Order: sequence, then structure tokens, then C-alpha cells
Amino acid sequence: MRKYVISVLSILGMAVLLASCQKGGGGNEAPPVQSTVSTAFQGKLVHEEVVRDVKVTIRMVNIKEALKGMVPEGLKDTHHLKVVFTDAATGALLKEAEVTATVLGPDGTVVEKKLPSMEDHFGADFDLSKKGTYEFLVKFLLKDGKKRSGKFRYEVS
Repeated sequence: MRKYVISVLSILGMAVLLASCQKGGGGNEAPPVQSTVSTAFQGKLVHEEVVRDVKVTIRMVNIKEALKGMVPEGLKDTHHLKVVFTDAATGALLKEAEVTATVLGPDGTVVEKKLPSMEDHFGADFDLSKKGTYEFLVKFLLKDGKKRSGKFRYEVS
């Protein structure tokens, strides 16, 4: 499993590097081509709420769409959960937290994972290959010592 996560993260890093290489230009050059990889990796906004002075923004990335044919063979995880915390008053990004996500699948399976810090978000990959509604419970403990949580649903059709 760890090998697959490292492979996916390596591929995502290469995709971001390629996307950044497409930017640039100046003068009378044609505008740069917009990268679909970087746009797809931003993910779909699926939930936003303020929990005790912290704005929680949740995006879901479809790994196959984001990596366009570069998904390692045998990878079972289909989606990357991205969770961003910001101070609701100032908008400042909160980068220090302990985060876990518990997912109840449409077939009744329960999976819990820690979400490590990843540059601008906390995230982990999940297998959402079954059609139906997934229920997520995200628990987080920030530097202020307050425990918080949020729930949302994600539909796979």
C-alpha cells in the first residue's frame, strides 16, 4: 500500500512540474496552454463549513481524471480527499493539525485513515469504487488544542 501511495505522489509531483513548465511566456508569445492535470488535481469542491472559528474546505480528486493514464497498475484507491483549514476571521492557512477521516461506504464498510499534511492541505487516498453515497466524518485537532469535526456526504454514480 505504501508503495502505491509513494507512486501516486511521485506521479502527481511530476504532473505539477510539467504543468508549471507550461506556464511562462511574455512579450508577443501565444498564451500558455492550460494544464488539465493541475486543474483536475485541484479537485471538486464537495463541502465547506465553519467549525468553531475554523473554515473547513473539502475537495475530492478523482485520481484517474487527475493523472490521465498515469495511474500505477494495481492501485485500488480511486479518490484523493483534500482538506484545507483556514482561520475563519483572517483567512490564514492552518497547517498544523492531527486529522483523521472515517468513511462509511454504501456497502456498510468503514475505513479510517490519518490525513497527513501535504503542502497546502491534509489528504489521503480512498477506494470509492462502489456506486452510492459515502459518508465522511473528519476529525481534527489544531494547534489551539480544540477538538473539532465535520461531516459530509459524497455521491459516486
